[in-house]
Amino acid sequence: MTGSTRLYAPRTGRWDVVMFWTTLLLLGLGMLAVYSSSAYLGSTRFGGSATFLNKQFVRALLGLLVMLGTARLDYRRWARWAWPLWGVSLGLLVALAVLRKMGGVGDAADLLDVHQVRGAYRWYRVGTVSLQPTEIAKVLTVMVLASLLAREETAFRSARSVLRAVGVLGVTAGLIVLQPNFSSATALLAVGFLMLLVAGLPWQWLAGCGLVAPLALWYALSHHGHHMKRVHDYLALVTGRPVDVREQVWQLWQSLVALGSGGLLGRGLGHGLQKFLFLPDPHTDFIFSIWGEEMGFLGAVGLLLLLALLLWRGFRTSLRALDPFGFYLAAGLSLQLAVYAGVHVAVTTGLVPTTGLPLPFISFGGSSLVMNLLTVGVLLNISRRAS
Repeated sequence: MTGSTRLYAPRTGRWDVVMFWTTLLLLGLGMLAVYSSSAYLGSTRFGGSATFLNKQFVRALLGLLVMLGTARLDYRRWARWAWPLWGVSLGLLVALAVLRKMGGVGDAADLLDVHQVRGAYRWYRVGTVSLQPTEIAKVLTVMVLASLLAREETAFRSARSVLRAVGVLGVTAGLIVLQPNFSSATALLAVGFLMLLVAGLPWQWLAGCGLVAPLALWYALSHHGHHMKRVHDYLALVTGRPVDVREQVWQLWQSLVALGSGGLLGRGLGHGLQKFLFLPDPHTDFIFSIWGEEMGFLGAVGLLLLLALLLWRGFRTSLRALDPFGFYLAAGLSLQLAVYAGVHVAVTTGLVPTTGLPLPFISFGGSSLVMNLLTVGVLLNISRRAS
């Protein structure tokens, strides 16, 4: 078998060991955070304090297998595989949009076994496992964009190439909005915009994309009263207007209480108070708040430094890649982790309105954890071939 058709990358180097062990350390800390933040919720509503920990452990094992497999798989294969896989993920998103339009009732929803939470259709359930197509589509979209950008070895110039890349982003983000899932769509658009910026997109196109995308999201947001109300309540809070904390900004308020009560050293792992049903979704959307309460300011900073170390190694891998596709792929995947981590921390600290993005490797989740570990596996493979 020749080098051009070899499935696995030759041993031209070794994995980035710093990235590998940092990922494992974050995964271990995530296990601690999930158990501590979900033990009371699990014991009172789901039959056991370790319910969420057990699920997270199984998902982490699956994710590690995926990571090790993709770390050995030649990353250049994704330049071709990403397109058909991206098409499949779009099909899953379209099916979710159709079911939401139908109201999610009748035989169709039962046949596809679609999982609905709080009016949003975001999951397929296979037995006891839930699959979130958005988490798959976001990674595949980055791979498709990297493939497109790699064809333009010089700076982006032709309108056709720009519109093709913008179309890939727009189609994926639009289908995600229909669930509705504005936070994931916004994060994906931000990652895509940054990738185009790295690719040297002319300022005229950057200005156009920077104007059209927010306007389109705002228009879509205006047709969903609950989400628009959340934005208005947040703006009222930050501008000093009267706000009913219990009715309007309860999640944000309790998040700030958790972080503020942690002090410098925290209450101690397992001794936080906000997870006792004061703070909604303490093991997912607000896990950083619980971590800050229990581990304090120093613990929160330490966790952020670990995430920053992982991201630095990802960007370092991008800069050392030997081909354009490896460069854009590593840059895009690293940017995606950075955006998700940044938005999660910004939400929990009140810098942006409340959204539902998980903290990579720390928050409870199945599809997101597996896809994040797949991301690290791809980065590790690129690092083996890096200069």
